[in-house]
Order: sequence, then C-alpha cells, then structure tokens
Amino acid sequence: MATSKLIKTFTRLRVLSLKHYKITKLPDLIGELKRLRYLDLSNTSIKVLPESIATLYNLLTLLLQDCRYLAELPRDMGNLVNLRDLDISGTDLQQFPPHMGRLKNLRTLPYFIVSRDGGSGIVELKDMSNLQGDLCIRGLESVDIEKDAVGANLLHKKYLNKLVLEWISDFDDTIPKSLDSLKSLEISNCIELSWIPCIAQIQNLVLVGCDQTILETVVDLTSLEKLLLHKVLKLKHLPNELFHGLTALSDLEIGNCDELTVLFNMFGLLCNTSLKRLKIWKCSLNLLWPEEEYGLPHLLEGLEISDCMNLTSLPEKLHSLKSLKTMKIINCPRLVALPEMDSPSNLRYLQIKECEALQSLPKGLMHNENLSLEVLEIDGCSSLKCFAKGELPLTLQKLKITNCSNLNDLPAGLLSKNTCLECLQISGCSLTSFPLIFPRPLQSSSSDSSPRLKVLEASTTSALKSCFSGEALNYNFSES
Repeated sequence: MATSKLIKTFTRLRVLSLKHYKITKLPDLIGELKRLRYLDLSNTSIKVLPESIATLYNLLTLLLQDCRYLAELPRDMGNLVNLRDLDISGTDLQQFPPHMGRLKNLRTLPYFIVSRDGGSGIVELKDMSNLQGDLCIRGLESVDIEKDAVGANLLHKKYLNKLVLEWISDFDDTIPKSLDSLKSLEISNCIELSWIPCIAQIQNLVLVGCDQTILETVVDLTSLEKLLLHKVLKLKHLPNELFHGLTALSDLEIGNCDELTVLFNMFGLLCNTSLKRLKIWKCSLNLLWPEEEYGLPHLLEGLEISDCMNLTSLPEKLHSLKSLKTMKIINCPRLVALPEMDSPSNLRYLQIKECEALQSLPKGLMHNENLSLEVLEIDGCSSLKCFAKGELPLTLQKLKITNCSNLNDLPAGLLSKNTCLECLQISGCSLTSFPLIFPRPLQSSSSDSSPRLKVLEASTTSALKSCFSGEALNYNFSES
C-alpha cells in the first residue's frame, strides 16, 4: 500500500496531507509518526480511523472535512491533549467517544454530539474554553438542561460567535439562561420550547420548526439584526408587538410557514424604521397586510416574495418607498397586477418571474420620468400581452424578457431612445414586430445620446430578422 510505504520512508514527518486522495482507510502505521503535528484527510472516502491515531500526542490539527463515510472517531481520541483544531464539518458521525473533555486546547470543533450511553456527555464541554467560531450541539434530548448544561460551562465560552442547538425529539425544557457572548443562535425542531433568554450581543437568530409562541420572547432581543423564521408552527401573522422592541432589525426572512396568511394584522412593520431587507417564500399569504395605511418601513431597500401561491395583490403605495432599490416577485401565480409607479422612485432592479396571471405592467413604468430603473427582468408571465404605450425609463441598462408566450410587441423606439441600454435578451415570446435599430456608427460617436447596446440575444422568426441592420450591431439570433 502506497500510504504504508510513505509512512515507513518518512518517519519524521510533521505535516501530512492526503486531501482528495482516493483512500478508504489508513494503516495502523500512522501511529508511528510521533512528530506529526498536522494531518489532513479531508474529502477522502475513509470509513474508519485506526486507533493508533490516538497515540499521535503532538498532533495539533486534524482535518476530516467532508469525509462523508466516516462514522466514528477513535475511542481514545481524548488522549490527543495538544489538539487545537478538529474539523469534522461535512461528516456524519453518530456518536462521540468518551473523555473528549480532555481536549482542553481545542479551538475548532464544528459540532458536538451528546450521548449518555458510552459516549460523551455535554459536561465534556466544560473545560473547552478556547472554542471559537461556530458550534452545534446535537442530541440535546439526552440532556437535563438545569443540571448538565450548566456543567458544560457554555456561559464562559467567550470566543463563540454562533451556537446551534439541536433536539432530535420533542423538547419540553429551556435553554441556558445566559449566553452573553453569542452573536448567532439557531434553534431547530424545538416544538415545546416557549422562550428564548435575553442575550445581550445576539445579532442573528434562526428559528426552524418551533412553535409561534416563542416569538413573544424575541421582542427582548434589542441587538438583533437578522431574523429567519422557517417552518414556524401555527404562525398566522407576526405578533403586533414584535417589531416595537427590535429597533436594530435590518433583515427579516420568513419561509415555509403554511398558516401565515397575512404578514401582520394591525400595527407592526411601519413602527420599525431599521428594516432594510424583507424576504418571504413558500407561505400562504393572501396579502401583506389588511390596511393600506400600514406600509413597509421607510428604509426598506430590498423586497423578495416567492412561491406564495395565494398572493393576489401588493400594496398600492409600495413603489412610493424612496429607499426601495430591489424588488423580486417570483412564482406567485395568482398575482394579477403590480402597484402603480406614480411617484419618484429609486427602484433599480425589478424581477417578475412565473407570475402566470399577471396581465399588465404598471402604466407608470412607461410614463414616469422620475424612475431610476436599471434592470428589468420578466420571465414566465404567460398572460402578459403587451406593454402600455410610452417609453421605458431612459436609465434602463438591461432588459430581459423570456417565456412570455403571449407577448406580442415591445415598446416602440426601444433601441433608439433607451441609449443607456447595454443588454437586451428576448426569447420564448410571440413577437409580431421588433423595435427598429437605426444604424449609427457606434465607434465614431462620443455623444451621450449614442446607443450603448453590447449584447442582443433574440429568439425570433426569420420574418423579424429583416427589421435589423446587421451593420449597426453584432447580434445573436436563434430560430424559435
């Protein structure tokens, strides 16, 4: 075996990397490399580590990243008392060996598996005070929080930035009452968990598979900047008081909440002036809120709504938000129309995709000289037949229209009047005409009114090709 020969030949090795090598096991001889400090077995097909690895007492770094077939660590792993970095991310270990608590110098440990039957209990974490970055603790259904978790000394792991707590079965207790050093916390599948302790420095919170009652305690997390709610049970609308306390919240994501029919029912987001990004996907939303006067935060910069099959309309005053720069509406098949654009807007990017019932675009899109739109993408809107009369914003740089099977024409003069347009992509449409290109010597003109079109991709019929002057532009046509 090549690896055995290597070990016998180079017995004084300090660094050994077998990353990406096609090996399924290591020879026991690995234990003879007593001077070894760095061992990288990442992205190999290794299934089991020899017990002799536990005799490499000078080992500082052991990398097992993405060793997907590795099921367990050597039983005497706790003997590697000098180990600082143990990267097991991307592995599927089922249990930790006992006495892992001896590894007091560990700085890197992506996850820890709690076990009461011959493995490591959570108290093994007690003296690992140098852990840094992210830590996920799995199998907490085996833990008596009041007794065992306190012994794990989580409160004093001041270098941790993110802590993920996982329960395999229903959990009816509480998490530690003070985790002041944490900046990120993720809680998954804790149906019975009803409260979150006040964490002074918490910035990111992820709640997956929890009950909606837990949101009542999120109000006290005043430093929270990002909140992700995923598969929250029985959530019909966000608590009205939720955003009164979250004055630092800038990023909110809500996904896979089957019972969420309205974002909030009375007061709420308007009171929160810090929110800049709102993303909602796979929810049962009929509308965002019931009263038109309850609008979005004035500082909102990005809005994305996708896979909301029941959504029929958006707030009429949505485009009046002067801070809104990006809006994406994806796979909302019952959405009939977009709100009008009848006021100055800083919207730069507008994407409308797979909205099959959408029959028209806002008239203000064609008549509002105060628009700053740069990118317009429309895809899979089969009910869209035409643009309103007028001109697209002169600031438009990219126009992409695909798979709109009933779209018959484009705005007249598009290629001559929209001189900022650099990219035009049209495919899967039923165009009967195409805006003419007026031949102009591009290279010889330095005027600001010269067309800037660099990319023209069109899937069209042979009859339409006669509308184009090949001397004016290099184009790419394909037959439909």
